[in-house]
Amino acid sequence: MITFSICPACSNHIRDDEACCPFCGEVRATPALAPSKRTRLAVVTAKVISVLSIAACGYGLPPTLPDASVDAHHATDAHAADAHVDAH
Repeated sequence: MITFSICPACSNHIRDDEACCPFCGEVRATPALAPSKRTRLAVVTAKVISVLSIAACGYGLPPTLPDASVDAHHATDAHAADAHVDAH
């Protein structure tokens, strides 16, 4: 897609990829180049990967605590094993 801008010297529309105005010869400081499709694709891909990475890490979820009943069960088993050893 060809994009245009206005020449500051003669106010004619010139293509953004022109180094100088074809009407008055005014030299442009730097021709304005539109980002290529490949550059835009790379930016969009990087944004999608960033969002997916944050989502995969569980950003914003509260931390989960271990189940207290499992710890109580292990403590009871350990106490019973100690009592069994002491009995012998």
